[in-house]
Amino acid sequence: MKTSQLSITTIIVFLLLCTTDLLNAQPVQLADNEEIGEYHFSKNGTCITVEKQQEIEQKIKENVAHLRAIGKLKTAQEQQKSAAVTLEWPLKQAAGYNDYGYHGIGGFVDHNPNANSLEDYNCGDRTYDVPSYNHTGTDYYIWPFAWHKVDNNVVEIVAAADGTIVYKMDGNPDENCSFEDPNWNAVFVQHSDGSTAWYGHMKEGSLTSKAVGSSVTTGEYLGIVASSGSSSGSHLHFEIRDNNDNIIDPYGGSCNGSTGSSWWADQRPYYDSGLNHLMTTSASINFPSCPGRATSNASNDFCGGDRVYFYGFFRDCVAGQSNQHTVYRPDNSVFQSWTNTVSSTYSSSLYWSRFYDLPSSPMNGIWRYVIDYEGETYEHSFNVCFTPTVLKVKAKVFLEGAQPTSGQMSTTLNSNLPSAQPYNTAPWNYNGSETVSGTMPSNIVDWVLVEASDANFNVLEKRAALLRNDGVLLDTDGTVGVNFSSLVTGSSYHLTIRHRNHLAVVSSNMVSLPNGSNYDFSATANVLSGNSQLATSNGIRCLHAGDCNADGIISIADFNGFLDNLSNNGYDNSDFSLDNTVSTGDFNLFRPNASVIGVREVRF
Repeated sequence: MKTSQLSITTIIVFLLLCTTDLLNAQPVQLADNEEIGEYHFSKNGTCITVEKQQEIEQKIKENVAHLRAIGKLKTAQEQQKSAAVTLEWPLKQAAGYNDYGYHGIGGFVDHNPNANSLEDYNCGDRTYDVPSYNHTGTDYYIWPFAWHKVDNNVVEIVAAADGTIVYKMDGNPDENCSFEDPNWNAVFVQHSDGSTAWYGHMKEGSLTSKAVGSSVTTGEYLGIVASSGSSSGSHLHFEIRDNNDNIIDPYGGSCNGSTGSSWWADQRPYYDSGLNHLMTTSASINFPSCPGRATSNASNDFCGGDRVYFYGFFRDCVAGQSNQHTVYRPDNSVFQSWTNTVSSTYSSSLYWSRFYDLPSSPMNGIWRYVIDYEGETYEHSFNVCFTPTVLKVKAKVFLEGAQPTSGQMSTTLNSNLPSAQPYNTAPWNYNGSETVSGTMPSNIVDWVLVEASDANFNVLEKRAALLRNDGVLLDTDGTVGVNFSSLVTGSSYHLTIRHRNHLAVVSSNMVSLPNGSNYDFSATANVLSGNSQLATSNGIRCLHAGDCNADGIISIADFNGFLDNLSNNGYDNSDFSLDNTVSTGDFNLFRPNASVIGVREVRF
């Protein structure tokens, strides 16, 4: 571990936060510079009382009967003939928020009917019960800074499947920290097969304005995660019942007797290990008991002699896993690095923190705090004695799937483009906040990710940008060029263009920035190994379509991804032709590009 240029004062804080019951715990002092604190999931209450369940069931039955009578719902016989629904993830971050993650699992469905005997779908014990109650849904709690996220409507509850609203409950307090209030805010959606999804513990007044009897589509907004009803912290209680009110656990596993297979379109792993958030602060974070708001002391601006605290917030941590922390100076030299290893058997959420004092004369510029965990890399930037200057990166690129003709690409996908940049998931893990305010301009083809690297292809900064139909990159305000803030005026960089399902390319030349004219990635000589890295469509050199997993190799894995999503509609990474539908036309683009490999510098 490097110790040069340091006033060596180091604190390690290691806290295990296990569930929605975020009560204060006494830290255990392990050494002079280390302490551990643990939080336990409360097992002394119910998400919803039996009496309240029965009341809700009766209300839903009454509403369903009425909706069938007026023709807004299928009959029970018609529903029995319908195919079983497939569920999508019921949570999302609101537009403008792009954290790496935001949740933890508080508990799955309990499949053991005996009191004080636990069994989840995977034959584990990640669930809970109390006398006369077995947990009947899945609890997704918000982590970290749950109450700040509630206040700012950050985590949205969305429909997991198409359906019809059959009941709503609102007007109840939403900052509860105990199991004493049975009245929650909730939305209940019945699907085409007669099953019903219960979405509980919502924020008061946040529920969709749609009335009972209205249709909702997969991914449509239903409300905000909070802590109404019998609840010890902000979380979503997500419950599925069949048309006979039997509990259905949607997770496929050997100890799930409620269904023969997973109901999820893409079931997440039992241990969904990942990093939710990393940050720098000017002081340690204070986490008060529920419902107190944490004092984050967040800061991204420091100078010589300042103390910088580095925080990483993790989920689903399993014994033996390690995470590597590295702090880089602006020239990519390592200021400090350390490794933490999970020693507990399992923790649904934890954070580690260290602080270091900056030297009196640090290297000025943009520093990076990077965490490598379970095969993924996460990054946070902060300023040291540096006032960022925005400079423009201008570039031009074409996508094969958008069928460039006479210098123009198709904009068929435009109506389904997200307002926020889509590169905040693996393998890109870019947490930039680029968002289009208002309506997406009609001449935009899609989002791309632009990276600026040094001579050794170390990425120094990245930005999401809009791709206009003539190939020109725009910033989110619609101006030509992409705004970068941590690059040095007059210096030269390699530029990389990445797309969700096209092979990434990197410039063959170092480009002096800001550049007055567009760097043209449709010119073979401008692209590293350009002849092999560019396809040709109607005489225009363009990025190869077909890399739906964005690993830099068009392979059988991409074909399998195409097959898994065949006939899907909307914004889908397997839609190589960017026409809103995964179809044989996408296979026709994939086939001639199969086995094309991106240069080493762009592969993940």
